[in-house]
Amino acid sequence: MSLVLSNVRLLLNSLRKNDWYITAFDFSFNKHDYVVIFEDLREIDKGDEYYAVLLTFIDKADNTRILSTYANSYDFKKKGQEIMDFFGINPTSYSKMPFWSLYSSLNAAMPTEYHPLDQKFKKLVVTIVDQRDGSKGFCCYKIARNGKTSNGRQKYRTAQNTAKTKLLRSSLFNLIGHENVSFYNRKENELSDAEILSNFGKIDRR
Repeated sequence: MSLVLSNVRLLLNSLRKNDWYITAFDFSFNKHDYVVIFEDLREIDKGDEYYAVLLTFIDKADNTRILSTYANSYDFKKKGQEIMDFFGINPTSYSKMPFWSLYSSLNAAMPTEYHPLDQKFKKLVVTIVDQRDGSKGFCCYKIARNGKTSNGRQKYRTAQNTAKTKLLRSSLFNLIGHENVSFYNRKENELSDAEILSNFGKIDRR
């Protein structure tokens, strides 16, 4: 079976090499323009036996038109009428392979390597990351060391926590971004880097 979405694997591997899990890019198909959110599925729900990424398509002309589907290098998990309706695919125009043009066009638009997010995507990606993180907000106020699980295993910061902090508080992350600390956010009243580090130092000395 042809790897019509071969760039899925290339981009996913690049994300993992860069210790990242989410990115975005533009995509046009059937006279509609979309932003595509590309996420490493293992970082949001531990993945699927056959599908490694989650793709979310957001129509630029109507951001309430959204479609999400698992995907791999071969196809989407979602198929059938839902896909055809969303992308305006007329099956009679595509013979026995109605999704081939969609997959080919998407693969051509998909980057093969991760690069820092364009500014135009940053707000949207941060919003998606916050949703994955439980909608805790964007105001960082605390750092804490990660403890251990009940069976003694070390806990680690989530990919969402890393992404949110790198995107919103890069200076703070660069100061103390080692993997055994996590960053805590709330809806309002963020603290400065100096305040957060000072409070962290006081707790750490206890």
